[in-house]
Amino acid sequence: MSTDDFDTLAPGDEELLAGLHRSVAGAALTAGTADVVALGRRMRNRRRAVVAGIGTSAAAIVAAIGVLAPSAGTGTGGGRDLTIQDAGFTMREHSDGTVFLTVDQAFSPTLLQAALDKAGVPSAVLVEQLPAGWDATRPIQCKDTAAVHAPPMPVSGIGLAVVDGRTEYRITKSAVPAGQFVTLVQFRGRPGTVWDSFGLRTGRQSTCEPEYYPDPKPAA
Repeated sequence: MSTDDFDTLAPGDEELLAGLHRSVAGAALTAGTADVVALGRRMRNRRRAVVAGIGTSAAAIVAAIGVLAPSAGTGTGGGRDLTIQDAGFTMREHSDGTVFLTVDQAFSPTLLQAALDKAGVPSAVLVEQLPAGWDATRPIQCKDTAAVHAPPMPVSGIGLAVVDGRTEYRITKSAVPAGQFVTLVQFRGRPGTVWDSFGLRTGRQSTCEPEYYPDPKPAA
């Protein structure tokens, strides 16, 4: 991704694009710049209200999680689909150990965590309700701590792509280094505004102190 692409952006999109780039620190970005910018605009302009409840019963969803495909090396083909729309996410695993995940504006972090655990993905899933006055359309992340922080180097096999206008997270289980966790934090602001932060973290995130991404530094 190059800053040369900024010539075609609307005012304020430079910060958004920089935030999108940093939000997958430690991940391989497979989407093209135009797709990422379009996705950022859609995220910024979302107006659907975050629903308060999840329709499907927890027992039914936990039963559905049990049909996840086995670990890599147990067969050939595309693996099984786990589609739980009422829990706010869609997840499938291929036989090569790659997990594909999309999430809605409102999803159950408990059930998504259970699905990732069942699939054998070292992970942490959180939903963070932002205090009044926070702008969830701006790039947001959890502050680093001594116990949980971004790894120094990116890892191939952990990334995202834009598929049919939606963000699809792609996780190759064998690519996750020991002691690191695939971390997904959804920040929710006023109704209809969310920001998803995704990437590897050293240590398992259990609490989060939100912060805005720093403004991009001007070119020298």
